[in-house]
Amino acid sequence: MTVPKTRKGVIARFNKCPDEIKKYFEHLPKLIEDFPLDVSLSYLFARIEYAHNMALYCGVVKLHQGHKDVVSSVIQKQHLTRESFEKLYREVFGKDVKKSIKDKIKEAETIRDKVLHGKKVKDDDKRKAIIRVIEYAEQFNDFVQKIAGFKPFDKLKGFKGSKRSLSQKTTRLIMKGLGFAVS
Repeated sequence: MTVPKTRKGVIARFNKCPDEIKKYFEHLPKLIEDFPLDVSLSYLFARIEYAHNMALYCGVVKLHQGHKDVVSSVIQKQHLTRESFEKLYREVFGKDVKKSIKDKIKEAETIRDKVLHGKKVKDDDKRKAIIRVIEYAEQFNDFVQKIAGFKPFDKLKGFKGSKRSLSQKTTRLIMKGLGFAVS
């Protein structure tokens, strides 16, 4: 997709998103209007990190019947890097995130890293990063929905269904086996 040449263009693209994406990133239009684009990028990536954590949490609880309290505790203590997220995702969901989806976020991460490390970055590139994050969220939601039946960039109410959870002890063992740091 071509990158809008103005902030209003970025907001217009955002307004075309599915409702769950607009709700998930609800503060984005106001941030784009009122603050430097650096602030919007920081907000978007904080929300991405939360969605990644929730994807792993929901995946273990739904697909592996993990006990929600144990899974939550382990996820909260887990140090996630870009690489460790991809590895854990593969273990939890049984497949890699599509390369085309990962490429969207990698392009945005490269720009975000320059911003966060105090490098000069053109507004064109910042707008591009914002658009790539939006595209990533849309595509990642669709991808996870097809595999596991929930969307990480959404409310996630009722994602699990009525399946019984495993015991806390068994859940710890499963999470350890999936590659999580379990104490």
